[in-house]
Amino acid sequence: MGKIALVTSRDLREILQSKGTYWGLMVLPLIFVPTIVVFGEGIEWIGEELTIGGYTEEEARLESEVLLIKMTIMLSFVSMMTFCLFFSGYSVLSEKLKCSLESLMATPLTVQQIWLGKALAVFLPSALLGIGLSAAAIVAANELFIVSAIGCFIALPAASLIVCIVSIPAIVLSLVCVTTLLQLIVANARVVNVLFFLFIFGVAFGIMSVPVDVASLDFTLVSIAFIAVLAIFILLLARLLTKERVVLSSKG
Repeated sequence: MGKIALVTSRDLREILQSKGTYWGLMVLPLIFVPTIVVFGEGIEWIGEELTIGGYTEEEARLESEVLLIKMTIMLSFVSMMTFCLFFSGYSVLSEKLKCSLESLMATPLTVQQIWLGKALAVFLPSALLGIGLSAAAIVAANELFIVSAIGCFIALPAASLIVCIVSIPAIVLSLVCVTTLLQLIVANARVVNVLFFLFIFGVAFGIMSVPVDVASLDFTLVSIAFIAVLAIFILLLARLLTKERVVLSSKG
């Protein structure tokens, strides 16, 4: 773990010292504001139904809770993956452009340690930003819409909280591991970027299309099962990761 941490800390310093990182943070409002606006429209409709008697107070609360859970899960996943997409450019691809990847490969570090260290460097700031953005969205949604519409503050239930702070980050970390591995062994960066976008939309669609109540424990169990499938896929894909493939891809 110590050698992996060395790679992670090295890449994190480069990410944090880059001016491009702070420019990239300007996408925060582009993710946050539209999400809150769309959510607010849904809550306003629920509030109107409550006023005219279409919903009881309990029904309005439950509908608002489900809407809040869906918003938080999607915001958590999309924001983390967006930041991962941005930060990944400072990890493997910049090393290949600067032709410094071969020098890193010549150190006593194994190719697996380099891979995991770089994946963590992309994942950690993305996870912190994603979780922070989701927490801010929950507070803003309640203060701006929920409290005034139905008269109470709604927090995420325990099962949904586990999904947002454990399952979603674990899924994102798995996808980052896959993407980083492909960046190391594939010479054409465009192919990896296309695959990364397919991962994002495929997983997002898969998560939200599961015919299970998002507020239930079943949804949490489904997300854990999905993480297990991704873990098996990563173990199989890791067999392709060799120093020879990494060196050849950097020359391509």
